[in-house]
Amino acid sequence: PADPENRFEDLERLRSMMPDARIVVLTSELCSERLASCFAAGIDGYLLKDISCDALLESLRLVLLGEKVFPTYLATLIVNNAGQTTMPPRRKLEGHKLSEREIEILQCLVEGNSNKVIANRLRITEATVKVHLKSILRKIDVSNRTQAAIWALNQGFSSVAPENVGTESVQ
Repeated sequence: PADPENRFEDLERLRSMMPDARIVVLTSELCSERLASCFAAGIDGYLLKDISCDALLESLRLVLLGEKVFPTYLATLIVNNAGQTTMPPRRKLEGHKLSEREIEILQCLVEGNSNKVIANRLRITEATVKVHLKSILRKIDVSNRTQAAIWALNQGFSSVAPENVGTESVQ
């Protein structure tokens, strides 16, 4: 079998040679570390070989629209393996100049919250969440919320909510 490190180097080389190409990895292995490495190498999708034809076609359509795709349960695996830290280490975030509110929003992304849930939880409007998300994406140099969540996990965020984040109000 080929050395996994060479596979990632090959993906990075392919991405640099064809920056506008859409790259999807089909794999038989479910591995959160490999997923993160593949996305870091610039891929657009990470799918299991046993995916149904309909799901594969829909995933490829999403990739062509510029979305990143991977199995939903793999996101759960990533979050569950993220550790027990409630807040990311400050030293990893300092260079990105994220505000406390942006850090709270990133935490919510890691937890899989929608903009509406984030807005309710932090007691701000959905429009304000969108403004913060655009700022976060720019600061950490990613193009969508999935990439931002993966980036946050790699920075030490976890699925355990920080204590200073507000809770959803009961209505």
